[in-house]
Amino acid sequence: MIEHINEHLSEQSQLSAKRAYQIAVGKRQSIIGTPHVFLALVEHPDEILLQIFDDMSLDIERLKNETLDLIDLQGKAPFWKGKKYQILVTPFVKQAIEDAILLSRQLEENKASSAHIFWGVINSCVENRRDQIQLKMSQILKNNNLEPEKVLRLLKELSSLHKKDKSA
Repeated sequence: MIEHINEHLSEQSQLSAKRAYQIAVGKRQSIIGTPHVFLALVEHPDEILLQIFDDMSLDIERLKNETLDLIDLQGKAPFWKGKKYQILVTPFVKQAIEDAILLSRQLEENKASSAHIFWGVINSCVENRRDQIQLKMSQILKNNNLEPEKVLRLLKELSSLHKKDKSA
């Protein structure tokens, strides 16, 4: 388990994490799952993630709508004004973020970007279909031709291009 996760995340990744939290609270849900994180990343991508979307010719509006529909299926917590509540993160999200951090290290990046986390979420959904949400999220990904291997290949290509641009 990686301690002090924010130290390993880019500023954009941290903003996406906050957005995932806001999505869950806005939907009155007490659990942040992979769909919340995925939606936050799709809504507010970084530069590399935008390039991945473009290279894969993704229909972003379709992805947003399908993911929102899945989020809406999840139960709502009994919130009321002034009540303090705790928002939990699923083990799938934790694993996706840890995998993203490890990938960023393998690619010799300073911090895990939104694109790394995007890959981590997709990889988690495909590999861990043990509950209904993960299963449905993996179906959304499959229907949109989003496979971890494709995203990883593009991420590696874009990472090496980005490094060459910095060194030039």
